[in-house]
Amino acid sequence: MIYKSYIIEQNIAPALKHKMFLFYGENEGLKKEFKQIIENNIKKLNILRLYQEEVIKDKNILFNEILNKSLFEEKKVIFIEQANDKILNIVEELIDKIEDEKIFIFSGILDKKSKIRSYFEKTNDVGISACYLDNE
Repeated sequence: MIYKSYIIEQNIAPALKHKMFLFYGENEGLKKEFKQIIENNIKKLNILRLYQEEVIKDKNILFNEILNKSLFEEKKVIFIEQANDKILNIVEELIDKIEDEKIFIFSGILDKKSKIRSYFEKTNDVGISACYLDNE
């Protein structure tokens, strides 16, 4: 499901209802702001920050984090940085295994032909928002 960034900025709830959410675009400041808003809106969270290269190198890191449940933490939030089309296979494999966890993927500019962008735009269980540079 596609969301406008200004709507997510005003109310993060739509992004939090999805298992996975992709933020992409050139506005690094806005993506950093979204990370801060997410951290402030989820109570008792355990944040794991990964880079796409780490996940591709050993996808068991991500799968173990999803499958291992903690008795002390209510929410597990995973931020995946610098993502592109290479991670799409892992995302597709992982989507059905996610229960209470939330995965937020942050990417640079993705063109319209991008496979990961297309997947997030067309799939109902996930959300996507473009983070473009502001103008007057």
